[in-house]
Amino acid sequence: MKATGLTEWLAILLWAAAPFLTGVFAVLLFATPVQLFDMAVPMPLFPFMVVFYWAMLRPNLMPPLAIFLIGLFQDFLSGGPVGLWALSYLLAAALISTQRGIFAWRGRAALWAGFAIAAILVAAISWLAARLALGTAPSGGALFSETLATIVAFALVMPLLDAIRHVTRQARRLTVHSTMAGGQ
Repeated sequence: MKATGLTEWLAILLWAAAPFLTGVFAVLLFATPVQLFDMAVPMPLFPFMVVFYWAMLRPNLMPPLAIFLIGLFQDFLSGGPVGLWALSYLLAAALISTQRGIFAWRGRAALWAGFAIAAILVAAISWLAARLALGTAPSGGALFSETLATIVAFALVMPLLDAIRHVTRQARRLTVHSTMAGGQ
């Protein structure tokens, strides 16, 4: 019976940690260099996709601490100013929290439109933060192509995040039902 209790506890922990772990994986994916025809390809901000998605649809599973840690992890792996992505993601998440009623649960097109606005905001915040931290303006062209790639890629990543949300929701339901059945 203890094994069942431990298994249920681990299932609940995994359910609650899934958004954060997805964010950590997204940072690793973002940090992977990609080249096409010997040219660097602008890498979409996969970590922000995860932060936005969960902060918009399940904010209780993407608290500010998780957002901060995802951004900080990205800061360390990217080699940029420490705190740049953490600050950008936290400020964007604060804005997202005020706009959930407009974009969440109104369909994919509305969620994608909200993401596009938030991605542009993150790009602007990160450009400004980098400008202040480095004392020189980062490349606007590179930032523009990264932001455009991010907005386009979100439409492709959204179904994957939907699937993760569905699986974690099912796991949560099964865990809750087995806990309730075991207690009776």
